[in-house]
Amino acid sequence: DTAVVTLENIIVPSAGSNLPPVTFDGFNGGNLPTISPGWFEIDGVDAPPIDGTTGFSSWTSAPFGNDAASPNGTAARLNIFSNFLDREWIAGPKFTVTAQSFLFYDLALTDFASTLPGTLGSDDTVMVMMSIDCGGAYFPIAIYDSSSVISNTGQTDSIDLSSFAGEEAYIAFVGDAGTVIDPEDIDFFLDNINIREVLPLDMAASAITTPSGDACFTTTEDIVVEVENQGTQTIDFATDNMTVTVEVAGPNANTY
Repeated sequence: DTAVVTLENIIVPSAGSNLPPVTFDGFNGGNLPTISPGWFEIDGVDAPPIDGTTGFSSWTSAPFGNDAASPNGTAARLNIFSNFLDREWIAGPKFTVTAQSFLFYDLALTDFASTLPGTLGSDDTVMVMMSIDCGGAYFPIAIYDSSSVISNTGQTDSIDLSSFAGEEAYIAFVGDAGTVIDPEDIDFFLDNINIREVLPLDMAASAITTPSGDACFTTTEDIVVEVENQGTQTIDFATDNMTVTVEVAGPNANTY
């Protein structure tokens, strides 16, 4: 018989999200408000409309890092070249910043239509923008430019938002080719936007490493669970206890 192993009940609870994560699963370059309500794309504006009005932009859908085998799957891709791009926005809805709020996102940079590493041109930028005046004005909280080294296979970056605790805020990602006609022709990728609270102690189950696949397991099968500290504080297991509960479903269901 086949047993199904699932995880639940880490004794230190995982922090909740201020906004649902934006994974771009099912994104086709024009349906962002449908797959991630409140998020939209638009170009050529200094500040996007806070009513979420969707407009044209040059953000398209592609495999993360132009790699069809990437575990990230589908991402938003912006081809930055010459000086033809206006400001190209991916913008989100309003959320309330707390003292534990962090912004996480995956990014990658490659040469155009390639998986090889790329470099932003002399005045090319991708900025993470924020507004705390009801969308009246946005200011950068992170800037990627020609001096930035960005992985072609992907990296996860984070921004601590706690200095804006108590503010009602908007987040946006903006790409701009500038005015210089640069020789660089690159693809910038954005994926897994996640605004969530990070607790001091936040242990989470991240994977079941053993057993794997569909098989007939014996009563002596080892169950190996990978856990990850997603908090801001180092966990000292001499004082901070953790319990992992594993539920096995099937003809011989059990809880361990």
